[in-house]
Amino acid sequence: VARTGRTAERGSALALSKTLGGLPLAHEQAAAYCDRVGTTIAEYAKRFQIAPSVAMDSTRDTSREYRDGLTVSKTFAVAIDEAAKIHSAAEPLIVYASLLAPEPIPLVLFSEGREKFSEPFASSIKEGGLNEAVAALRALALVDRESVPDERDASISTDCVRLHRLVRQVAASRAEVQRRTSARDELLAALANIYPPRVSSDPPTWPLARRLDTIAIALTGEDCAVSPGTEPAHIYVLNQLAAYRREVTAAFSMARPLLDRARAISEKALGPDHPLTAMCLNNIGVLLDTQGDQGGARAFCEKARTIREAVLGPDHLDTADSLNDLGFLLQYQGDLDQSQMLLERALMIREKQLEPDHP
Repeated sequence: VARTGRTAERGSALALSKTLGGLPLAHEQAAAYCDRVGTTIAEYAKRFQIAPSVAMDSTRDTSREYRDGLTVSKTFAVAIDEAAKIHSAAEPLIVYASLLAPEPIPLVLFSEGREKFSEPFASSIKEGGLNEAVAALRALALVDRESVPDERDASISTDCVRLHRLVRQVAASRAEVQRRTSARDELLAALANIYPPRVSSDPPTWPLARRLDTIAIALTGEDCAVSPGTEPAHIYVLNQLAAYRREVTAAFSMARPLLDRARAISEKALGPDHPLTAMCLNNIGVLLDTQGDQGGARAFCEKARTIREAVLGPDHLDTADSLNDLGFLLQYQGDLDQSQMLLERALMIREKQLEPDHP
């Protein structure tokens, strides 16, 4: 507003400033463009939303007082290149981070999921490499590192990095389409590797699940392509996200679409009789049972049981899970004899397959 004199457009200017994350150089370029072209601030905001990398790299609208006209994009690109000279993992790390949801990113995704990333990045972040790469990016003001407290227990915190939204745009644009696709697939694999397997019944894992939630939703959403070979990771993460909502937050209406998407991915890629498809069916049944729809639940649980017995065998632990879930469902419906038979069969399988002291 000060640069353009457009006091009547203050509301649009504040909205654009929020989009630009308050970055002064980006403000300067936006104001210069509006002056030069004669467009409104709101129109520039629309232009930026459509093609942010183009807007941030317009040399005609830069200040000659700032490094002889260096643009926002060039400024960040130079900084990323300098960070890469300090540590080899800095550039791929910020590219990976730029492809995630705009939330604090838990560093455990990289440290504990390291084996799921490609070389040479995976080797370069082992031991103290990850901290060194983050330090290199921080030295050039490309990321912030912070300990984020849990929303429900402030005594628990997660070590995270956060990117400025314009840094995110510039870093993501450095990667070609194929590299972005493979990087997202690696991030998903790392996420599946660290997501708590017993999230529905293990309260100490809930703070990590909360911190990973938005990132996981973004990596597995309806608008995300499912690359060949990544189907099991998608299915696992979607089922875990649904389990967290079903058992921890009671967000039943949010859990069902996640399970439906997991089932659709499994049936399309793996087939209607695959064990992972059976897992999705069984989990839908459990969700319906939790919601009080025992009739609908029974149909899904019986279908899952049929698949598991046929494909995995009658003595498989997954078959025992189906028998157990179906047994409790029949108990609630009043079919006590059939319920007892199924629960006893499930117990026999588990006693046979598991150690005596297994929980």
